[in-house]
Amino acid sequence: MKKTLIFMFLFTLLLSACGGEFSAEKRVISKSISLMDRLSASMGSGDAEKLAASLDAFEKDFSPLLPDLKAVISAHPDWDENPPKGMKPLMDAFMKSHNALSAKLQDHARALPFSQDSAELRRSLSKCSALIRKL
Repeated sequence: MKKTLIFMFLFTLLLSACGGEFSAEKRVISKSISLMDRLSASMGSGDAEKLAASLDAFEKDFSPLLPDLKAVISAHPDWDENPPKGMKPLMDAFMKSHNALSAKLQDHARALPFSQDSAELRRSLSKCSALIRKL
């Protein structure tokens, strides 16, 4: 009886240490959502220098994550329309964040020719738009 209890305890401990189903995917997608939402929230200010700094920070943080995110997307191409039961809320949040950020980037890019914003902002916006399009 003791051996069975010890075995069950160790087995439960092993399963909990594994992180559960899709734990690596959840980590990558959650980090992506966090970065996209942070950038999206910072894009409301009209300060060109602050916006350029936010875009540069996003690119710096998101670039290393991009290969992992692309791997998740290529391994699970149907998740945008048909995610597994436990992944649906996370995938919905990812698509919402991605679409909101893409729309804001496009709005800012369209407004640039009519504004007197800095060349640094134009460069940063162009780099981030290119990074997002890689998805």
